[in-house]
Amino acid sequence: MSEKKAKPTKAAKASEPVVTAVNYISSRQESAPFDLKIGEDIIKPVLMRDNSLVWPIPKALLSRAKNHAHIATGRLIEEK
Repeated sequence: MSEKKAKPTKAAKASEPVVTAVNYISSRQESAPFDLKIGEDIIKPVLMRDNSLVWPIPKALLSRAKNHAHIATGRLIEEK
């Protein structure tokens, strides 16, 4: 007899989403959006529904991004 393959359940299909970016938010209210330049890459902010700004920094750039002046001084902080 042949063995039947078990069908994946909905819980198995709905695994944790893969995180490809880390969101950074401003620690104070900004008067205007600004871009982050990390090496050759430019990170543009995303305007959220509550009018806050979020900078999604790809994980591949995260180690270099932590040396950026806005992150090192605390102007931009990691969203929790």
